[in-house]
Amino acid sequence: MADPRFKSVEISLRTSEEIRRLFGRIGTSQNPRGLVLSAYRAALRSLKGKTGSQVLMDDSLITLRLSVLEAIKQILSKGLDIGMNQAETELKLWAVKAFGRIDTVDEAANAIVNIVDSQIQSAWAMSRMGAEEAVILGNAKRIGLLNPTVVTREAARYAALTVNSAYDNVIKESLKMAGDSEQFKKQAIAAIDDKTTDCCLRVHGQIVPLDGKFKLTGEPRFADEMDRPGFHWWCRSAMVLVPAWTPKDQLTLDMEKAASNELRAREETGKREKIHPSHARSGRK
Repeated sequence: MADPRFKSVEISLRTSEEIRRLFGRIGTSQNPRGLVLSAYRAALRSLKGKTGSQVLMDDSLITLRLSVLEAIKQILSKGLDIGMNQAETELKLWAVKAFGRIDTVDEAANAIVNIVDSQIQSAWAMSRMGAEEAVILGNAKRIGLLNPTVVTREAARYAALTVNSAYDNVIKESLKMAGDSEQFKKQAIAAIDDKTTDCCLRVHGQIVPLDGKFKLTGEPRFADEMDRPGFHWWCRSAMVLVPAWTPKDQLTLDMEKAASNELRAREETGKREKIHPSHARSGRK
């Protein structure tokens, strides 16, 4: 049977890749056909030259809201599945029965759609005031009120949070039911490549108690201490279980060394280089 420690890290790296794919489904510069970006693009196209019409504004903006809400619920529901599947698969490696689920994403979805609603209200107000089209839709010289950037960024934050919260919920509930809560800690795992942030390189491999907080020193970061990833905008990092009685093992030392080497290489060269395949111990050739 494969070593649970190595297998757990492999599973967490798959979760990291799944989080990256969720970002693509939201929409990024590399994935312009993501669902949220596509919804905004359709709204902007339908309103071109028509922002003075209240009827057309109503139709397009209501469609935008519904499209974003549907997309976000779909994406976050997938995030729940990813987090719970990681937890269940990992617990099986440690012979612990899985318990606990998170079944709704409504609160997170509504928080994101509230941003869309704010944009829509502002767009309606500007339309009624007879504002120039560029104020509402934007152009090459300015950002309009209907701007997807803040929405996609917030959606990505909630996507990563949903995955890791679902994982954390199942892990803690299952270990509590098994009476094993004191037998494990948690470890931060990052896939090392050209897109891994300074923040995630510096926290990579860090081990803390299940109810503890990871200490963050790199940039960008949301806070100095956090219960779980995402640690920053568009964060792909994940977590794994570590037996509490195990001292810092060779796997952890190798991960810390790989992260340190990448930080040093960036400092010495002043640039990032593509790393393929990316994983917990990957490095430049």
